[in-house]
Amino acid sequence: MAILRKRARVDSLAEVADETLAEVARYVNASVRSLEGALIRVVAYASLRGESATPNLARQVLERLYPCGERPECTVEDVQEAAADLFDVSRAQLLARDRTPRVAYARQIAMYVAREVTHETLPAIGRDFGGRNHTTVLHAHKRITADLAHDSDTLEAVDALRARLNDRSADRA
Repeated sequence: MAILRKRARVDSLAEVADETLAEVARYVNASVRSLEGALIRVVAYASLRGESATPNLARQVLERLYPCGERPECTVEDVQEAAADLFDVSRAQLLARDRTPRVAYARQIAMYVAREVTHETLPAIGRDFGGRNHTTVLHAHKRITADLAHDSDTLEAVDALRARLNDRSADRA
């Protein structure tokens, strides 16, 4: 709760009640980054829908967004395969130096989700994405995080990728 309160204060999220923060903390306990990411997602989702961030809304968002919870852990390869399937590109294209907008966007979404749902470091994720530098992964994460706040297409893409991971994870469990 202290981490979430501090994040809410730093981001000037005065409208987020302690009950909502408690709901986020109840769903996410993996890391500070995961906690902060969950809070950002709940606030962004509420903002896109023109609602306030309530405990019920947090519950709805987080039930869909954390696919790897108690199930077997997702890997970067799992994320890549699900992203390739979702965006109709090959896994090889995600790993290649292809900079076409469609492939680059799919790769950035995949890097963002890989950072959120795996316990891999930035350098490890970069290596798994064709030997990229950790700063590339960080840039992708920052860009998608910023886009989540105002772009409903990005929010839908992240949600869809997490749903695919959830389905795959449930199949393995």
